[in-house]
Formats: sequence, C-alpha cells, structure tokens
Amino acid sequence: EGSQVVWEFAKAAEEHLEASCALKHATTARQRSPSSMRELQAVVLARKEALRTTHGHLFAAMAELTAVMRRRPMLGLHPEVQRLLGCNLPQDLLPLLQFGRARECFDSLVLLDTVSRHRIHRATAGEQAYALKEYAAFEGLDGLRACLQEAALLVGARHRHVAEVLAIHVDAEQHSVFIQMPFYEQGSLDEWLERERPGGLAVRRVLAQAVLALVHVHGLGIVHADIKPGNIFIDGHGDALLGDFDISVHILARVPASRRGLSRGFAAPEIVRTGATPATDLFALGATIAAVLGVQESSECEDLVRRLRSSEPAARPTALDVLGEPFFAEVLA
Repeated sequence: EGSQVVWEFAKAAEEHLEASCALKHATTARQRSPSSMRELQAVVLARKEALRTTHGHLFAAMAELTAVMRRRPMLGLHPEVQRLLGCNLPQDLLPLLQFGRARECFDSLVLLDTVSRHRIHRATAGEQAYALKEYAAFEGLDGLRACLQEAALLVGARHRHVAEVLAIHVDAEQHSVFIQMPFYEQGSLDEWLERERPGGLAVRRVLAQAVLALVHVHGLGIVHADIKPGNIFIDGHGDALLGDFDISVHILARVPASRRGLSRGFAAPEIVRTGATPATDLFALGATIAAVLGVQESSECEDLVRRLRSSEPAARPTALDVLGEPFFAEVLA
C-alpha cells in the first residue's frame, strides 16, 4: 500500500512538472512569434487546461498519500516523499491536512490588502475569525512544497510567541493551498503602533516577546530569515507572535539569498553572500527595534541597536544575549 501511493504521487508530480514545462515553452513560443499569435494562443490555452488537470491529479494523489501516512507515519521518511515535498512531514502535521473546497469551511472569506508575498484572507466561522494564507494557484508542486515547509516549521516550533497553524487546506478545485492560522486582531507590529500609539515600555514588552520566539526557533536550528515589524503580530491580549516563516531555513542549510526576496532596510549586508543565518536574523532585529522605537529612545536602545546592526556578524549578540540586555531588564523582570 505504502509503495503504491508513493509511486502514484511521484507519477502525478512528474506529470505536473511536464505540463508546467509545456505551458512555459508554449508561452515563450507565442511571445517570440507574433505572426502566429492565433495558432499559438490555442496551444497555450490547451497547455493551461492540461496543467489544470494535472493539478487535480497531484492534489488527489497527495490526499491519498496523507491518508496512508496517518496510518503509517514512517512513510513520511520515505526518500521519494521527502524529495518531492522538500521536507519531512511531522506526524503532528498530518491531522491538520484537509482536502476539499476551503471556502466551504467558512461563513465568509475576504481578501485583505497586505504586502505579503502571498494572498491573505480573513475568514470567519461563527464568531471565530481566522487568517488564511494562500499559496497561489498554478504554483502546483512548488506551492504545495512551500506551504507544507512553512507549516512543518510552525508545527515543529510551537511556542506561545510563534504564530499557530490550525489547518492546511488543499483545495484541488481552486488549485490552491492555504495555511489557516488565528486572525490576530491587532494586526502586525507596525499597524498596532500606528493605531494604538503605545508607550515605550509596551513596545519593549512586545519586542522582548519576539526575541523570546527568536531564541526558541534558533534553539531548534531554524533561521527565520525575514524579521521585520510586518512579520510580528499582536493578538487580542496585546502579546506578540512571530510569523511568516515561508522563507525560513535550517541553520545548516546555508541557502544563498536572492536580493529579490529581501526586505529592504532589514537585510544584513552579508546575506546575499552567506545566506540567512542567526546573525542575519539579529541584524534584522536591530533594524526592527530602530524602526519602531528609534535609536534615540534611550542610551540602552542606541547601544543595543548599534551592536545588532554591526557590519561584522561575529560582533552581533545572540538572541539569548539580547534577552539579558539592560534595554529589556524592566519588561522581563
């Protein structure tokens, strides 16, 4: 049973890859031959329909694979499964996978105006509100991989100050994958600051909570890779949660960073050369503190930000060191 579902999933993934390449080639040919636009447009439409069909097959195969993995969790360690999904699915993640029309699970679904790499929806079910992070249609296996990788990181990094995953919706009909999380009513740190105008101590408190989350994920061998005010969320109790782990990596991965995905003003100077590291997270933390408080907030703040934003990675304090800084003493006492 296990070998058969892995084979079916691998076959569906291969068919999807072939259909995706065929669409790309047809689109390129249309762009290069304006004189044959009508004929080539028909080919592009046919390739799009073929890709849509393979999406359905891929998600159906994923549903069957998940069903078997719930009975046989060790199947998640199969080399072919890990190769295709790009990660090891934690056993705790399997019960969260849901297949079917995501929109039918909720009373309402509203697309939010955000600067996230992915579309974010506010969903409601009864009196409960949720955030749905959508991995765009036609990303296919890449979208499924990215979604599952982020969800696996969040599930494995459970902490009171790390955003929580409630479910992963694989919607074959809409060709999309969604991560369902609580909807943090106060929004991101920068939105909360603009709306509530909190005092300096309140800001230090939520920043300290974000550092607690960073200590936790670094201890697990995870680099967040995109620390900034927009990725720190404030819940209804005024507590901070670190979120948006979609480009996070393992400390040992040393994946080169692309300038295209960097958050301007928060990226360490060495990140394109070294990839994301704990030290680049600490540089971004320093930039975040400076952005929300300003270096003139106190001498302790100015000193901490200066060391966090050092051009030398080795000179930056660790996340654990930061918790012991005088800047946070009053809110962590």
